[in-house]
Amino acid sequence: MQAGYDAIVLALETAIDMEGAAPARVHGVECVEIQVKEWRRDGTLTPASVFYAREETGAESRWLAVVDWEDGVRNGVTFRDEDFASQWGASSAPFRELFGDGRYELLADGSYQITSGRGLGAGTYEVSPL
Repeated sequence: MQAGYDAIVLALETAIDMEGAAPARVHGVECVEIQVKEWRRDGTLTPASVFYAREETGAESRWLAVVDWEDGVRNGVTFRDEDFASQWGASSAPFRELFGDGRYELLADGSYQITSGRGLGAGTYEVSPL
């Protein structure tokens, strides 16, 4: 579950519920189907989207496909599609490298110290193809 908070009006903006639904396969790659539902402050509930992810290592996953609704039609985009980059994938570079930009420095007690880096949030990364 994930939520978005609007700090200006001091209210919950969105709530997103993700649930592993079933084993799946995308272009022959074993993965898991993840159903996603999003609620908005105005009371709307978006039609469920489906993500397909494959575990790479113990704590990392790779998105393989996204299926959502567009004008009443389910539309799927996979890592082999040219426009998949907008869904945090890539057609020519299937893996991403994440590294901190130094905005927040983790201290020994588990808290963070703000540095001169330019990022926002405790986990800031630049995403680029390998």
